[in-house]
Amino acid sequence: MTTATPANRRSRRTTSRTMRLTALLKRAINNQVDPRAILVLPDGTKGRASRILRPLNTITAADSGLHTCLHGRITGYQEYIATRSVFLHIQPTPGTSPRQTAAIMIRADQASAVQDNLDTSIGSLEGHHAIAIGTVRLARTGSLYIELDNTSSLAHLPSRGPVNR
Repeated sequence: MTTATPANRRSRRTTSRTMRLTALLKRAINNQVDPRAILVLPDGTKGRASRILRPLNTITAADSGLHTCLHGRITGYQEYIATRSVFLHIQPTPGTSPRQTAAIMIRADQASAVQDNLDTSIGSLEGHHAIAIGTVRLARTGSLYIELDNTSSLAHLPSRGPVNR
């Protein structure tokens, strides 16, 4: 993950640095990301942090097809045999149904490598904050989910406090 932020306004130089997903997640959780900063995702997608880095529980059907970086607190997971996938459910915005909140999809062929990268099992992520890079998809059922770019496109941090469902 690369972030580029404007230097001093008097200077035309910009600074650029590579940042791990977990570091970006920590900054997002603590509201330490300048919304005007320019983020560049590994595939070259580029834009202001306010557009590229968003809470997962703010995604709507209008965002379908958007390639972005999303974060949220995991409230649980569910396996779907029909699609051979696991979906990580995210804490909804207060007053919103969990069914209206986007999830993170991990395909069966990705699960083993994702667990290796996370250094934990998918089932033990409840209560953790997660960040994912991928594309927002709209299922036939009307549910929203993010399809991971690859098995390295998901990171997590343990959370403090209970999960509110």
